Amino acid sequence: VQVLLFAFGVQILASGSPDWAVATLWVIIGSTTGFLAFNWPPARIFMGDVGSLFLGFLIAIITLELWRTDALPLAVSLILLSGFLFDATYTLILRILTFQNPVEAHRSHLYQKIAQKFGHRRTTAGFVCYGVLWLFPLATAAAYHSDLAWAILALAVVPLLVPATVLRAGLMEQATSNDHSQRSDGADQS
Repeated sequence: VQVLLFAFGVQILASGSPDWAVATLWVIIGSTTGFLAFNWPPARIFMGDVGSLFLGFLIAIITLELWRTDALPLAVSLILLSGFLFDATYTLILRILTFQNPVEAHRSHLYQKIAQKFGHRRTTAGFVCYGVLWLFPLATAAAYHSDLAWAILALAVVPLLVPATVLRAGLMEQATSNDHSQRSDGADQS
């Protein structure tokens, strides 16, 4: 969903984009839409690190090229990507500050915390609304008011700060005594 918001937003807002970037974005839109049909909750397939890293690399190249060619201010692309960028950055920084292993698998991203509380369908729908109703209008405003673009980027993540704090994104859940209860023979209970 984040990739589609970015790709459609760039197609709408960028002017004078390089032909290869436009074509690549359409390929990304088509392939991501096909993937999303199978990944929408409940997911039947997963992209994994290889797919997501490749996709992130493509988006980074396109973002930098749009900025280099003055087709789209950098802040506008970052606004369109701010849901993902905030969640990843906030979680990573908090994990480092709390001396957690930053490369160890975990389920403490904001998206994961919200999904644990409200379910994946409602969470995904909420992030779609956040992207379409909040991020895209802000990106549009930043595209037309480039002098305010960085302030608008800061505003883009404000709705994520409260749930990230309340749901303790980036922090491991505290173990309760029930989580570690053991039978009298010392074996863990399942």
